[in-house]
Amino acid sequence: MPRCVAYYCSGHGYGHATRVSAFASHLLSLPVDTRPTVHIVSSAPAHVFADSIALGAQYRNSLIDPVVVQPVAYRIDRAKSVEALRLFLDTKEARVAEEAGWLKTVGADVVLSDAAFLAFLAADAARLPSILVTNFTFDSVFSYLAAPTIQPSDANFPEPDIPIPDDALEPLVRQVYEGYRRADLLLRLPGHIPLPAFEVKPALPASSWVDFSAKAFSRQVTSTLYPPHSYPNPAIHPPLPFSGPDAPPKPLQRTIRSAPLLVRPPSSDAYTDAGRTRIFSALGVPSNLHDPRFTKVLIVSFGGQVFHVPKSRSPSRPASVALSPNTTKDDDDLSLFANGSTPESAFAGDLRRSLTALVSGEKRHSSRYGGRRLQPPVFTPRHINVPGAPAPASLPNTPRKPSRFATSPSIQLIPSSPMVERTISMSSDESDEAYILPDDSWIAIVCGASTDDAADLPPGFFVAPRNAYMPDVMAVGDVLLGKLGYGSVAEAVDSCTPFVFVSRPLFVEEHGLRLYLDKAGTGVEMDRVEYEGGNWARAVAKAWEKGGRRKEMRRAGAHVVDRVKEGREMAHYLVGWVKEWYSKANAERPP
Repeated sequence: MPRCVAYYCSGHGYGHATRVSAFASHLLSLPVDTRPTVHIVSSAPAHVFADSIALGAQYRNSLIDPVVVQPVAYRIDRAKSVEALRLFLDTKEARVAEEAGWLKTVGADVVLSDAAFLAFLAADAARLPSILVTNFTFDSVFSYLAAPTIQPSDANFPEPDIPIPDDALEPLVRQVYEGYRRADLLLRLPGHIPLPAFEVKPALPASSWVDFSAKAFSRQVTSTLYPPHSYPNPAIHPPLPFSGPDAPPKPLQRTIRSAPLLVRPPSSDAYTDAGRTRIFSALGVPSNLHDPRFTKVLIVSFGGQVFHVPKSRSPSRPASVALSPNTTKDDDDLSLFANGSTPESAFAGDLRRSLTALVSGEKRHSSRYGGRRLQPPVFTPRHINVPGAPAPASLPNTPRKPSRFATSPSIQLIPSSPMVERTISMSSDESDEAYILPDDSWIAIVCGASTDDAADLPPGFFVAPRNAYMPDVMAVGDVLLGKLGYGSVAEAVDSCTPFVFVSRPLFVEEHGLRLYLDKAGTGVEMDRVEYEGGNWARAVAKAWEKGGRRKEMRRAGAHVVDRVKEGREMAHYLVGWVKEWYSKANAERPP
């Protein structure tokens, strides 16, 4: 059995960190006689792994993977991303040597990675078995930069979006692919796309997998992801021997095993009346808005965005208290920043921008939720600045009549990968009146926020503290608005929350997540123009219409999956696999 597990986590985003922390927690919750020591290695900061660190995981910061450069959360700068990959690969050999030496120093028995390819090269150099835990790999992500999909140029992004030629990408992508080829076991997560370092078909380039007219995987590729039961198992690439002279043979054949959804569980009381009151109170939502019969909740969760709304004449409400079950007085900086970023860092400072929004009017319309005549926010956008990730072009700021909503502080989020500074502008001539929320029975909770700035958000908007425990926030939410990433999809599916998403056309991972969301949850796509124009209400209402009943049933105790049991079973499987590896290798520990 493994006595020491080295778990490498990509620094590129929320989903990697939450699922690594979730699975590390399962490993650390095994019985004492099978429980390993777990070392987490990542460029993401320690506090994003708080759940597993609280159970004993040890953390080490190391730059282990290149970044994908995003001007906004749904756009990729192809040229800068390729340059970032090239610069990282220039230092690959030195990084592999450093990691291999560290693995020997801590006495690691096995290497896990989600989904940093460098980890497998280091495991190979240290002659350790290695396990890939993911739904996609970055060889596919970088390969897809050749896709003919063109991100539109406009006043905000005037530079033409030019695909990178395959022949320019191939030698770089090949090095990433060869790292993944060193992995010995694949624990394949839901929402997966083809994993070419394990499966023989379909092979790279990733752009060959997509029917661009349909904006989806081709039927042939989809059939490999979700094959009929009569289909044979896919052909798998054979294992590669350890590098170097006199290397021992690998004792096990490469294997692909379907893994359960890795997602953190909600608190035990999250779906009770008392739990709902606790969560809302922690969020600063007044008690008259706690009843789900009269209040619907939109959760807004976009990594990498900053809203700055002009300060109102009224004072801001105090910052909300923390929601994390493991919160202490020292835990007030538990936001999901990547690459070591914090609000005080120079990186964050470079990305601060402002949002200016003016209210131009209000009008009445009917609500289908109770038949009341309500007054939703209506406005005409004037100007928007978007830092790093999309921000709505308009948010109501100064209502013309008293509101039932408390005001909330502005928020700051730090992006999950380096962003190019941009300013997105919309003149009042470019947009008609738009609704953010379907009616005033809806409120919005913005997650991953900083309350450092005192400016107010619009009436009906509340700021979740940066260490908010997202599974609990999702429990009280009725619709989620965000980008289509693993973390958001997993939490939406687990909580049966309808998901309104803004597409990221150059992220090939999205195609797998869309398929999974269609099968296991409720998804509604919001057009980029609608999002940036602040015209959210249509998509939010549609999502609730499609998935609201299932959400209500989840609160009543239906559609509950024991994710803890599934994760614990996966942890037991991993321990057994490592034990079999060393038993067949006739070695208690690697040299």
